[in-house]
Amino acid sequence: MNRKKAFSSLIFIVLLTSNLFAAAGTTVFAFLKLPRNANQAALANLTTFDKNLSFTNTAVLGFADHYDIQVSKAIHFQNTGYNSFNFAMPYKNLGLSLSYFGFDYGEFDRYTEDSSGDYIENGTFGAGDSCMQAGLGYCITDILSLGTDIKYIFTNIDSVKMNGLAFGLSVFLSSNDKWSLALGLENIGPKVDGYMLPSNVYLSYANKIIEPCQLGVELKSFFDNTMWLKTAIEVGVGESFILRGGYNWALTNDNSSLGSWYQRNLSLGFGLKINIIRIDYAWLPYGELGNSNIISLKGEF
Repeated sequence: MNRKKAFSSLIFIVLLTSNLFAAAGTTVFAFLKLPRNANQAALANLTTFDKNLSFTNTAVLGFADHYDIQVSKAIHFQNTGYNSFNFAMPYKNLGLSLSYFGFDYGEFDRYTEDSSGDYIENGTFGAGDSCMQAGLGYCITDILSLGTDIKYIFTNIDSVKMNGLAFGLSVFLSSNDKWSLALGLENIGPKVDGYMLPSNVYLSYANKIIEPCQLGVELKSFFDNTMWLKTAIEVGVGESFILRGGYNWALTNDNSSLGSWYQRNLSLGFGLKINIIRIDYAWLPYGELGNSNIISLKGEF
């Protein structure tokens, strides 16, 4: 396969698809933009970096050769938080995954209007989002695989409830774990109560230029004309410890639709492997709002 030709074709598809869907917005289920685990969070929330991010790019599942179980917990800013559970299994040249991702917005004071038109406090109410995902990856050749996923998304704000479906498509190209190239569409689907999903198209490239250092870069374009360039680095220290860092670059003048609380620039973290267990940690600063601390526990067998 001609590597340069394949890369040029993927660039063309990213630009074309981004223009075709530029009218779409990102006004509902914004929690889908958050990282799924500590590994991804520390790496600038890249969708694809290596074969350990198979839950975010299901095409990577095509190369799966062992079972994975991962649980993650985030203590987020302003007393919010989220958690996830991911399971993946190989079957011949297929990979299957089941995932859950939930975000808790905490409790809010409820106010009701009395007969005089004044608002009085009347208890509290909660709010949260959740997502259940099934993914499938298929290995076509020893360097190329395809993936797809379907998500059922549900939000509950007091008595207001919304639910919808979202779909994803991805391609993953890898050569001897030295470099990888990925292209994908995320959260594509119909409107939910008149609101658009946070749909985007991405192009990722990672290269292990010098052992034990791997660099990654990703161009992610949301269909509301907001675009981000994500950069990440991972450095192995010995055989069991990994240092990670990432940085986000805004490529458009107005990224207000992503929310001022989301996509701060810096991310740092580490990973530790003990036999079949992997422990990952990530720290994300959110300015005056506070910090987010994420920890993931993964078993590989």
